[in-house]
Amino acid sequence: MTDQIIRPKVIFIDWYKTLSNSLFWDNSIYFSSFREFLFINNRPLLDSWMRGEYTYLDIAKILSEKFSISFTDILSDLEYSSKNMKFVSEDIPILLNKIRNKGIKVVLASDNMDTFRKFTMPAMNLEKMFDDFLLSPEIKALKKDIKDDSLVFFAKYFEKNNLLYNEAILIDDNDEHAEIYLQKGFKIEKINNVSELLARLNFYAN
Repeated sequence: MTDQIIRPKVIFIDWYKTLSNSLFWDNSIYFSSFREFLFINNRPLLDSWMRGEYTYLDIAKILSEKFSISFTDILSDLEYSSKNMKFVSEDIPILLNKIRNKGIKVVLASDNMDTFRKFTMPAMNLEKMFDDFLLSPEIKALKKDIKDDSLVFFAKYFEKNNLLYNEAILIDDNDEHAEIYLQKGFKIEKINNVSELLARLNFYAN
């Protein structure tokens, strides 16, 4: 396996379908209905939530009105599922620690929701495993957002840390915009399954 970068200064890692396959409301009897409405039929609403234009309270209210279900029950199930998310492998915290011990920063970069910092991060003790967090509702942009030839999601982090794009990589299950990223020297290493993820993390850990 060849690599443009043998030792990046920073490794950004995606969350959903990369580090974790956990889902919102997977403990709820309304899971299928919520998933179809929000994640399949109303993608613009979902993207707005991830960009921080809606809070989880707003979304719960929308779902409550749409399905005539208790607002409190929706919130309770959302909080529970957010707090009980899991890594795709128990080896991940060990590998992340090894990578950081080699002097490489590990930053979680996720199109996510406000529930992540509020519920998931403290429940999983994630602040001890990563050097930083780039979360779409706080940045007000998704990883796919390009404005004036700028990668809006990452631009401020690179500027703040005096980091060049070719000094970092992104490990992600989605490389839809890999060509645009690569034009700037920013490589997306796409992973398709747990085995590939662990192989990439092992590569940088050893």
